[in-house]
Amino acid sequence: MDKTITQTIAEYTNEVLGSLDNLSFFTDEETRGIAFRYMDILQDWGDIRNPQNVIEKDLLEVCSKPEEMQQYFALMLSQMPKCSILNKYDERLERYKERFGRELAEQAENLIEWLTLELDGLMHQLLKVGKKYGLTNPYEEEWLNELRGTFEQTDTKKEVCEHTEQKPTRRRGRPTETFKDKMNDDEDGSKLQKIHVLMKGKKGKDAVLVLLACVLKGWMDRPTYTQVKNEFGDIGSKTGFNRYFAESMFTVEEIKGAKNRLD
Repeated sequence: MDKTITQTIAEYTNEVLGSLDNLSFFTDEETRGIAFRYMDILQDWGDIRNPQNVIEKDLLEVCSKPEEMQQYFALMLSQMPKCSILNKYDERLERYKERFGRELAEQAENLIEWLTLELDGLMHQLLKVGKKYGLTNPYEEEWLNELRGTFEQTDTKKEVCEHTEQKPTRRRGRPTETFKDKMNDDEDGSKLQKIHVLMKGKKGKDAVLVLLACVLKGWMDRPTYTQVKNEFGDIGSKTGFNRYFAESMFTVEEIKGAKNRLD
């Protein structure tokens, strides 16, 4: 095999971001079509409900021995983004504002946030595969230290997303969604009301644990940071939200307890 599946994921991601950096993305349908085709592929691969895990398939096809699996798993992790690409978005947004104006810049921001959500799903799939086969994440301590540093800093930056969630217009348009739209089988709003009770006063890891439990129980599909913030207010940093939204960041007991509190 010439390259790992995660290297392909990285290439697709760079293609999408490269399209955003080009004004033709907003005017040329062919360029937009290519970028969104890659985004749709990443969305399918990162869907935790998808029984066909392309990352696991890649791992098993390449490796026949346990030591090979560990080495290949580490390589796959090194090729996936360790941090949300939104962490570096401030400078992108300012550049987009200068080139495209605020409205198009905000469309670009929404696209990047959506893309980040799909990359988070792929990272979740990758870590889940490693856990299944007893593989070690050599970057775990590095990631945790980076995350601790993020929460120790006082957030003095003006929030970039000071607008309602709105997906950019395109031929195959993605509908505008709120947190409520992410709920499953909650016509009477009772589940959402229960989530509000459990989310009261929670931030950071504690808040994400409640939401992750909701997703794992099938109460809802995974929401974006903006959707959660619009619904519950200040829940901490976007970096922490994206990093913590994975089963591997919590113990089995923590997840079980969070699920039980939803009953």
